[in-house]
Amino acid sequence: MNTDVLKLKEDIFLACKAIIEDRVLSYKNAIKMAQEAVGSESKSTAGDKHETGRAMAHLEQEKNSHQLKETQNLLQTINRIDYSKIYTNAVLGSVVETNKGSFFLSVSAGKINVNNELFIAVSLQSPIGLAMVNLKKKDSFKVNNQDFIIKNIF
Repeated sequence: MNTDVLKLKEDIFLACKAIIEDRVLSYKNAIKMAQEAVGSESKSTAGDKHETGRAMAHLEQEKNSHQLKETQNLLQTINRIDYSKIYTNAVLGSVVETNKGSFFLSVSAGKINVNNELFIAVSLQSPIGLAMVNLKKKDSFKVNNQDFIIKNIF
């Protein structure tokens, strides 16, 4: 096996995982701030203004709790990936190089720059992930009226 490819794949995996872990931390901090806001609004004696502030802080807390749970699910998906395996078809954990860019089939984490190369972390449920799943080198697919040709998979 090519150790350079495995090292690149590990770097892509770790960068993607770091993005998701940062999101988890961000949502946890936002929840903590919303809880503090609820606590400080409780001490207010401003009547209706007090109740509105508390309600808004609770809504923010609920929204962030929901996003935290979704992001923790993404982290679980990332942790199921065996980045030390070289794949021949587009599946969870594979890197797919196309004529229009390179993709890491994992979770929707956006752009990842590794060794001055751009990779886009996409989920298997995304339109592009669905279009390329189980395809092999030299296969083609179409997304948003763009034609993609798979140049390599690892």
